[in-house]
Amino acid sequence: DKFVWSRPRITGELPQPIAGHSSILVGLEMLVFGGRQDNGTFSNLLHSFNTGSRVWSVVTPQSVPPQARYGHACCLAGKSMIIYGGKSSSGQILDDMWAFDTVSKSWKELIFKGNHPKPAIFATMCALDSFKVVLYGGKDSSGCVLDETLICDIGSCVWSVVEPPRVGSRDCPLERVSHTLSEINKKLYAIGGTAPTGPAHVVSLLILSKAKIKPYASSGSTSPPTSSSSFSSSPPAFAQPQSISCSSPPFS
Repeated sequence: DKFVWSRPRITGELPQPIAGHSSILVGLEMLVFGGRQDNGTFSNLLHSFNTGSRVWSVVTPQSVPPQARYGHACCLAGKSMIIYGGKSSSGQILDDMWAFDTVSKSWKELIFKGNHPKPAIFATMCALDSFKVVLYGGKDSSGCVLDETLICDIGSCVWSVVEPPRVGSRDCPLERVSHTLSEINKKLYAIGGTAPTGPAHVVSLLILSKAKIKPYASSGSTSPPTSSSSFSSSPPAFAQPQSISCSSPPFS
């Protein structure tokens, strides 16, 4: 209540020290997935931390989980934990997306229809609603830092792209990696991270209500049509093409 950091007493099955993991909060339960452990191994375990009782436990999924990874993007959409990409224990940069249903405790791979994003590590993702997630930035398998802002309808498993505006001579938002991304009232806030020229802007703002959304034409992989997704779709939230408004302070 006083915005003071403290180190609470915790019990249960604590996870190993990890980096590059992800977490979401569902009610009082924090779920932590994946990451690289301090012994160098990669994890695909899902840990639960009850913020009320302060007890850790390992979640036993009711289906086959994703392969171990770290540096993946993650967010909560509805009652599902969504993850994308990351780096595998073999060193491969991944381009798969999975959903963990926090009610049924089961994992499901989302099979894309049509073009989808490049493999990426240290991208960020946030939910627009229960059926749509935004993926932004990251680094691909060639080491290129990405600047795409993409929207995935997890019901239809179809990707769209947000056309970047111009701010002076630059696209906006700029390419960046290891940043954060949040959605507040249909506005995306990207904070920090690293760009090819150094530390990224403190804050970049993209106003989605004015965004022009179009089908994604990627130079990356294309997945064949599939009907395996069990998630319900919803009407597009940003169907009317308009101009983008984006505000980005210059580099310091």
